[in-house]
Amino acid sequence: MQMLTEWRYYQGRWKAILLLYLASFAIATSTHSYDLITGGMYRVAGIPGWINWFWFALTFCDPFAAIMLVAWVPAGVALMLAIIYADVAINAYVSLTLGGVSSLLDFFFACQFGFLVFITVTAAPLLRSVSRCKIAESDRLYLRPLRTGDVDSLALILTDPVSMAYYPRPYTRRETREWIARNRRRYRKYGYGLWAVVLKESNRWVGECGVTLQNIDGEILPEIGYHVLSEYRGNGYAPEAAALALEYCEKRFGIKEFYSYCETGNLASRRVMEKLGLAPYKTYPENGQEKIAYRGVRP
Repeated sequence: MQMLTEWRYYQGRWKAILLLYLASFAIATSTHSYDLITGGMYRVAGIPGWINWFWFALTFCDPFAAIMLVAWVPAGVALMLAIIYADVAINAYVSLTLGGVSSLLDFFFACQFGFLVFITVTAAPLLRSVSRCKIAESDRLYLRPLRTGDVDSLALILTDPVSMAYYPRPYTRRETREWIARNRRRYRKYGYGLWAVVLKESNRWVGECGVTLQNIDGEILPEIGYHVLSEYRGNGYAPEAAALALEYCEKRFGIKEFYSYCETGNLASRRVMEKLGLAPYKTYPENGQEKIAYRGVRP
């Protein structure tokens, strides 16, 4: 489940907001459970039958909302909001019609209303942040985890013979999907991998960049990699995104030493490495070609 994979990337302030959401949700669940156990509101005379049954049904929506909150945050928050809004509407009707049901339920209702004001104000920025799930950002772009929906954009790079000139061959669309799946497994195992590069102003996908563990002349080393769509090259996006990835991995995972490698004739890639402050480390043969490795140590 995609959002569960990306949980580790939430910023601290959004974790706090999610905890408050859960507190509000717990109040709704407590209200429903109390009512179900005591045979309360949904049996109260004077309330239309459809409201009784609707209230009763909300009790059984709570577990589904809890599961969705863990599995896919935007849908879980949306369902939880719907439950709480429905609660408040029914509670207002009951209070106006019957003057309340019990002091305990009235207390729950008051708490729910207070939380409702809070979550209404914070829901939009929370969902926007979760949906983008930013790893790191600069003035022009941000990094986020690759998603299955990125296959069309990534295929423009991986299936293009020009972009893949220094690879054995272009990838197929199926291999592109596996490329994304492999990086998502890296997120789970290591916490990092190749991330999508997105322009902040237009929210346009322009490439991928990140850190992966690669075999460089027999050593498994953290390597910075990057691909940018052909129409966006020459704008400095590759070194800018790579700098974000290096800084993030240093601060989050304590990685101080980074490497990158390519064929000696790949001058464009080598220029990016040099802009990042990496220096030539060694050359070595691989599959009949000469590779050059660069190395850099974060200060």
